[in-house]
Amino acid sequence: MPIKTLSGKLVIGKILHRIISVSVALIVAVSSSLIVFAAEGGIKVKIIDGLSIKSVTTESKDPAQIVAEAGYNLDVNDKLYLDMFSEEKGGTIVIRRAKLIRVDDNGIISYILSYDEDASSSADDKSIASGMKDLAKSLVKSAFTVNILHDGKNEKVTVSGGTVGEAVKNAGISIGKNDVVSPSADTPITGKTKISISRVSYRLRVEKEKIPFDTKVETDETLAPGVSRVATQGKEGKKTVIYSDKYVNGALVQSNVKSEIVLSKPVTQVIKSGKVNSNKLSDYYGNGSPISEIKAPDKLTIGADGAPVNYQYCINGKATAYTDDPITSTGIVPQPGIIAVDPKQIPYGTECYVVSADGKYVYGYCIAADTGGFVKMGNTTIDLFMNTEDMCDDWGNRPVNIYIL
Repeated sequence: MPIKTLSGKLVIGKILHRIISVSVALIVAVSSSLIVFAAEGGIKVKIIDGLSIKSVTTESKDPAQIVAEAGYNLDVNDKLYLDMFSEEKGGTIVIRRAKLIRVDDNGIISYILSYDEDASSSADDKSIASGMKDLAKSLVKSAFTVNILHDGKNEKVTVSGGTVGEAVKNAGISIGKNDVVSPSADTPITGKTKISISRVSYRLRVEKEKIPFDTKVETDETLAPGVSRVATQGKEGKKTVIYSDKYVNGALVQSNVKSEIVLSKPVTQVIKSGKVNSNKLSDYYGNGSPISEIKAPDKLTIGADGAPVNYQYCINGKATAYTDDPITSTGIVPQPGIIAVDPKQIPYGTECYVVSADGKYVYGYCIAADTGGFVKMGNTTIDLFMNTEDMCDDWGNRPVNIYIL
């Protein structure tokens, strides 16, 4: 794994070489009597900064002040090693100069905050060398540059381990009660961690809306075939709807109805239509007129979609058509409105309402009162009685919705 400094130069293991250099310098300094003594009554302090060694006598007991008075400037990440210093007796202060090392581990970039390991290892001061080694081990820390995507910006934060929640907190980013942090706050930070913060808020919205009206078609024997009129004009209703809107990062992502207040109910539109009684199937196309000639009960209400409003269940199947049978299997004379069924599926006497699946043809109200040969074929659900062979041929085998009343 290649290790590079921020300037791009290789970091070579110079620790031993520099320790020896410091030792030599220390011996020379001692032997040459370079120690400077100041006013009597102060404490004697030796300051080591890499290969530089300075001895001072000072009245101050504050290590930072002592170093500053000796002419040393400290950067923000530099540290003072004080294990060999005391306020009463003085001793040795070691300046640890910080450096940031870039590590490229197969494309994963991280940084190591490291400190110089220069120290004297002379026979007279072996404790310094030992202390420096322990210091180096304790001060080297792994650091990661983590991307935090929030509020439309990508913020880079350098962290030393910890969790996602701690990284967000250390970056000074506030999290609202509905906000979503991904990964979760308790996820440990690694070199691959990418953090995103989604700002989530909810707002209430009040809307005035219309309620559409239903339309039903009723047969009127007094009207000529194919003639229709509006007996009751439909009218839309009105309601107040309160929505709860969910916003993520300022964009609306979801709306839920919180409550509704009906201000006025809709009025169903009623259309009266003359009975067609036609022998052509095309005369029933798209006009809502029922092919069945059996009068529907008054309680039956047909909605705007051509289906009954109230029914037990619906069967989606296929229907063929037949004619010319003189009598049904139940003993009654057939007419449009009588249908043949499989009595095991739809018992005799069942009231139904049949509409083609595309809604273009309304067979209408009918009664299950016959059984046809289609039962053994397996591809048909019901057989509808019609007036002519032409109508049956035009009908064919058509998908239908069979509403069981």
